[in-house]
Amino acid sequence: MGGLVRALLQLLKGGVRRPPVRPMPPKPTTPPAKPPAKPQQAQQKADQQGNSSQQRNNCNGNCSPLKKPVRRHDPCKTKGGDPTKERNSMIDPDHRQAINSDLDNIIAGKVPKAGETWTVGGRSYGMHNGSLHPVSGPGIVDLSRPQHQLIQQLNGNTPEKAQKFAEAMKNKGIMDQKAIDTVMELWRKCSK
Repeated sequence: MGGLVRALLQLLKGGVRRPPVRPMPPKPTTPPAKPPAKPQQAQQKADQQGNSSQQRNNCNGNCSPLKKPVRRHDPCKTKGGDPTKERNSMIDPDHRQAINSDLDNIIAGKVPKAGETWTVGGRSYGMHNGSLHPVSGPGIVDLSRPQHQLIQQLNGNTPEKAQKFAEAMKNKGIMDQKAIDTVMELWRKCSK
C-alpha cells in the first residue's frame, strides 16, 4: 500500500515521467472510388455485350443472368445437404435433353416471361435467387418432402440405409408403397 501512496504523491507533484507519445503513422492514401455508372450507361454497356433487357427475359435491366436449376431438382445429384421443401419438383432423367433445351432458350431470352413463369414445351419454369427451377409439365415430377429425402438417401448412403429409411417412413404412415415406387422408378433412371 505504501508504494501506491508514494506513486500517487509523485504524480501529484509532477515527478513521474510519462512515456513519450508516439506519433500515429500516416493514413494510406487510396485512389478515389469510381462513381457508380448511371442507369443509362449501364444499360448501354449491357446492350453492347448482347444482354439487352429484352434478351434478359424482359426484366427491364433489373435482373442478373439466369442460371440452370440447382442440384436439388436433379434426382441423380441431390444430396443430404440440399434443402428439402414441402413440394419438390424434379427433372425426370428421360426428359433431361428437352428440359435442357427449354432452359437454354429461356436463358438466351428466346422465351417471354408471363407473370412469374416461363412456359415452353408444355413445361413451366419459375425463378428463385437467379436460378430457374421446374414447376410443372411433361418430364417434371412433383415429390413430397419424404420422397425427396428418400432420393437424397439413395444418392448419399448405401442402398441398405436408404431401404431402412423407406421402411421407417412406410411404418410411420408418412409414405405409402406407391410413393416409394415413384421415387425408385425416378432414381433408377439415373443409372442409364
